[in-house]
Amino acid sequence: MQIKRWSRVKKEALIASDWDSLRELAKPLSKRVLADDTGVSEVELLR
Repeated sequence: MQIKRWSRVKKEALIASDWDSLRELAKPLSKRVLADDTGVSEVELLR
């Protein structure tokens, strides 16, 4: 498994065993759900 070029958010999801978030973060940015239950968008998390 290559994680060298993964975003920080994706690495944190892997460490936390947050498989749902990791699955969503694996999608291309244009196909991701933009808001979750907290109202924070994935785009905001990546900044």
